[in-house]
Amino acid sequence: MRLPSLKFSLKPPPPRAVLLPDDQFFVRAVPVTPGASPADAAAEIALALEAMAPFPLAQMYHGHHHRPGARHALVFAAYRKRFPGDKTESWAGAEVVLPAFAALLGAQVKSATTVILTTATTMTAIHWRDAADAPSAVLTRTLPPGDAGPRARDTLREELLREAGESLCIEEVEIAATDDNGSVNLDDSDAGYVFRAGQLASAFTRDELDALDVRDKDEIALRRRDRRRDLLLWRVFVGGLAALAFALFLEAAIAGTGMWEKVRQKIVIEQAPYVAQIDQANALATRVEDISTKRLLPFEMIDLVKAKRPRSVLYTRVTTRDLYTLEVQARTNVPNDLLAYRATLNATPELASVAIEDQTSRNGITTFRLVLAFKPEAVHSAESAAAETADGRKADEPEPGSPEALAAARASRLTPPPGTAPTVSEAFRPPATPAPALPVAPGVVPGAPPAPDAQPPVEQTAPPPIDQPTPPETEPPTQP
Repeated sequence: MRLPSLKFSLKPPPPRAVLLPDDQFFVRAVPVTPGASPADAAAEIALALEAMAPFPLAQMYHGHHHRPGARHALVFAAYRKRFPGDKTESWAGAEVVLPAFAALLGAQVKSATTVILTTATTMTAIHWRDAADAPSAVLTRTLPPGDAGPRARDTLREELLREAGESLCIEEVEIAATDDNGSVNLDDSDAGYVFRAGQLASAFTRDELDALDVRDKDEIALRRRDRRRDLLLWRVFVGGLAALAFALFLEAAIAGTGMWEKVRQKIVIEQAPYVAQIDQANALATRVEDISTKRLLPFEMIDLVKAKRPRSVLYTRVTTRDLYTLEVQARTNVPNDLLAYRATLNATPELASVAIEDQTSRNGITTFRLVLAFKPEAVHSAESAAAETADGRKADEPEPGSPEALAAARASRLTPPPGTAPTVSEAFRPPATPAPALPVAPGVVPGAPPAPDAQPPVEQTAPPPIDQPTPPETEPPTQP
């Protein structure tokens, strides 16, 4: 026993159309206002059909076809009692229900063309006098029962062509239903829904199919709402799939980035000792360059702020953090002087920032630490106070590092101008002790070179008197 083969496909089944017998409908061409919108054209067609129909519209299955810009529309209707309930039950799952000839109204034909459509029970002639307008005539004949032979079909064909009018082109096609209900499959493509019969292809849009559908118009409106809902849900579903795919892509990208980052971290760890050596060498070179080109000037920085110090503020310890930062430990017995001192320092243009840290008060004494950051251009030594030449010194100034420059700098520090207060560096420098005078022999001129045969002078000192005591030796007073 052979098992039936199971076929699975991701494609949806093709849409299904139900074709009704043509001889159950009456067909008319009604005029339509040229350039009317689809809604206005549908209203005009409904009024014209209601005026010519022998029954109320609620008792008929009807539809129409109108091409945009055409001067006529083709309407067709049938009495509902001609279709029993067992026939209409098969219409529920169909995409569209229409007469067989209506399936060819969307074909692209030339003017003066007649299409002969043959089905299992009828033969219909569709004649287009103007290809841009609706068909001018739709004639249907019922085929004789049984096998009447080809002669009977030829007789009906000649009769239909004679009644349709003069034709320059004749097309003969057949439509074969797939079941007893007259169902056929539609091609759902980008051009729309397409009926195919022989060499003819008739394409319709979704709105045109709704106009051709003969079922109840309220049911068609409900199906239209359902399609919009299904389309929205489908788009939401597709959007969710796209978001999921994007999330998976991001996850893969993150995983790949993590692996790449691990490789980079491994390289960084391997290169860390070499980088540390380079940083150490760079720091050493920077330090050597700073030592060779920059000088620490703590006394000059103290001189810039000492004049603004209140009398109650006493410096207890002064240190430097770097070339331009001074740290001062101080105390005061007047807390308000500290606030005034800070305000004065903040207004000093030579300072970049002023900070007071570790401020404590005990037994009426306030201790604090001042952190003073100076501007680099504000800290200058005494040598750079004058105008500088192109090479960084005065025009008449000796070259830096020469004995003349060192002697001039030493003399300028030892002999301050009259009327100026000594700096901190001068206050802590010990006084210079004059060299003792050497004895000069009689007849020798000071500074003259000695004679070649001259004997060195003999130093003669007188002994102290015997009857007078020797005065005690006293140390010369030292300058505080």
